[in-house]
Amino acid sequence: MNVTSRGFIVFAVKGERYGLPLRVVAEVREPSRSVPVPRAPEFLCGAMNAHGRLVAILDLARLLGCGKTTSPGTFLVLDHSIANLALWVDGVEGFAAEEGEGSADLPDNGFIAREVQSDRGVLKLLALDNVLKKMEEVFKQ
Repeated sequence: MNVTSRGFIVFAVKGERYGLPLRVVAEVREPSRSVPVPRAPEFLCGAMNAHGRLVAILDLARLLGCGKTTSPGTFLVLDHSIANLALWVDGVEGFAAEEGEGSADLPDNGFIAREVQSDRGVLKLLALDNVLKKMEEVFKQ
């Protein structure tokens, strides 16, 4: 695969395939020790040290309203220039290249930008801007 701005990291949440642009993910890592965040919503399940930075851990399954991420799962640590945030997902399947548009039948939760056809099948692309807006709302409270 030619890694371009159309390349995605493919991950699973509750049996569904999702994607994020490769350029936004700094690291894929096994879950590590975390500390709870007092009075945080259920989907914000803790914080951890990632290379000297305090990084919030977001349980993506809970945010999407489909239960809890399967343990142990995997952390997708976002590039720190975007946010100090790790997405906890069930697992990473690999990388994919976009080949066309998928179906237009998307959930109405605001966290899926669109579907694309890839060399790994149809992927739901995460609307990262909306996820970050949700996190900002949480931290403003």
